[in-house]
Amino acid sequence: MGHSQAKRAASHARIFAEAAADIRARALDPLMVARLMRRAGLTHGGFYGHFASRADLLAQALACALADGDARARAATSFAGFVRAYLSDAHRDAPQEGCALAALVSELAHADAACRSVA
Repeated sequence: MGHSQAKRAASHARIFAEAAADIRARALDPLMVARLMRRAGLTHGGFYGHFASRADLLAQALACALADGDARARAATSFAGFVRAYLSDAHRDAPQEGCALAALVSELAHADAACRSVA
């Protein structure tokens, strides 16, 4: 992978990480592209080099957040350990790092078709 491709991939990963955290913490609708790109250390104009639209980003970020939650659940050494971690104060107090389904269950019914198909 060339330098510019590696830089693009790193930027894309930062955007995904910020977007996934944002939708877990604040839900789907409040995600603002300008704020997201600023937090990712990129310009607002650069967004469209990575995504066709805000809806495209939301669907992909939701898929990323759900995959992350699935990976965390599979990494648990025991069911009891998973339940303790899931029901912990730390999980409750950091929704941006927590379970996307728990954060978004009420939002998904009102989301666009692309987001609903991901969930």
